[in-house]
Amino acid sequence: MRSLHPVMLQNVWAAHQWEGFGRPCYRWATDEPEHQHEEMDGETAVSTVVWANTLSVAETVHGLRNGSVSIDVVELGEFPHRGRFDDRFVPLFWVNKGQAEIVADPRLEEPRGDHAVVLRRSIPHLSDLIAHVEIVDAPSPSFEQVVRSLLASATRIHPDLPDKELLEGIMDRRRTMPTAVGHGVSIPHAFWDGVDESCCFVASVPSGVASMVSPDGGKVHLVFLLLSPLGEAKRHLEALATLARLAGAQEYVDLLARQTVPDRLARLIMERA
Repeated sequence: MRSLHPVMLQNVWAAHQWEGFGRPCYRWATDEPEHQHEEMDGETAVSTVVWANTLSVAETVHGLRNGSVSIDVVELGEFPHRGRFDDRFVPLFWVNKGQAEIVADPRLEEPRGDHAVVLRRSIPHLSDLIAHVEIVDAPSPSFEQVVRSLLASATRIHPDLPDKELLEGIMDRRRTMPTAVGHGVSIPHAFWDGVDESCCFVASVPSGVASMVSPDGGKVHLVFLLLSPLGEAKRHLEALATLARLAGAQEYVDLLARQTVPDRLARLIMERA
């Protein structure tokens, strides 16, 4: 037998032993062929690599220990599937009436069953950052209308918020510094000494924001209004990085933008937290 890495050798040995049970053998592996055929003791051991485009086993174990990775069970039926699963939210098993079926390649398979077991890579600080979500269902509202609605929501949480002053500042800055960042997302922001930590108010605009185009040419459907403590540029940049991770995949952003119920929008966002 040709020389193999010790871990691969262990996998091949396990596959060889499992063949005696007459059941399919799967291996969680990365950077290996989809089907691995290796000789051991003069016989061929066959196993199928799964979850090759996820984190490695070692990375997953490390993430589980430090809390950046979790394995969760989620319902399938309530949300459209397109855009829900990606490299941060990877299905490992489809579950139907308590029976689990392995997901060999989540990029190619359509979800089936009523639940999924997922490998979730959490976005640090996201749960602390998102303060409120809403749906702006007016037909093609203006950017100012959307920001005004978000500031009204912020005022309900922070009654002393100078909403008119902040709105004027946001609109003035927009004339020289566009807030659209791509993938149909806009991130207007402001500093205010009435908050101790950065907080974000999210609006989904299914019809799109009127007269506003993102750098990639698409309509803007998601607006993240970010408020940060006055003079706290570092916290502000960290919050922007968190939002960039959340809105980094086009299909996922499209899924958020299609939501018409605030609770569902919030749940989809919190799946990444």
